[in-house]
Amino acid sequence: MKRALLGADDIFPADRESPHWPGRLETLDGTRVFVRDTPATAPGAEPALYVHGLGGSSTNWTDLAGLLSGRLDGQAIDLPGFGRSEPARRYTLAAFADRVIRWIEHSGRGPVHLFGNSLGGAISVRVAGTRPDLVRSLTLVSPAMPFLDPRRSSQSRVLPLLAIPRGDRLATHFLNRIKPEDMANQIIATCFADPRGSVSGGGWRRSRRSASGTSSTTTSRHT
Repeated sequence: MKRALLGADDIFPADRESPHWPGRLETLDGTRVFVRDTPATAPGAEPALYVHGLGGSSTNWTDLAGLLSGRLDGQAIDLPGFGRSEPARRYTLAAFADRVIRWIEHSGRGPVHLFGNSLGGAISVRVAGTRPDLVRSLTLVSPAMPFLDPRRSSQSRVLPLLAIPRGDRLATHFLNRIKPEDMANQIIATCFADPRGSVSGGGWRRSRRSASGTSSTTTSRHT
């Protein structure tokens, strides 16, 4: 396992929005799944599959897939109920992982270089753990994984409730008392920060925590 270096900001020209890669609907086990293709731009490219996070879609990988097209023949999948894919009966981690596994099998492209972001990272870990034969390497970008140090979580104040019987009910009661507007502001403050702000204020501390929480890790399987 190794850390991946982030690219320089000037790789993408300012004020430019990349067009989305073309996609298509495929029938998989009786349901429709939307997949976008990023064709390789060089010979000898290996297959890759990109899995988006909660609330995202295959378009989240537009820029990265393009940057890697010289080395990888990419596909990005819309998970069930996201993007243009049809809904599913179950929205569990196991169900999502099964769908990704079935797509790799159906496409006949495995083993693939598997990329996952946020929820897609957790899904990709499960795919790699249950079907290592389908995965060449595993790359995680800010995966939604269990905390190694809960004290660094923005939810650290409520995590002790998990040790109390029926603590989930207490947490739900607490969350239900928060106004939707306040909840939205808390989420924005947790996920974003302006590094140009005061270095002595709370905004700078949030910026450091947010920056440290964004990482990319790559694991390769050697055969």
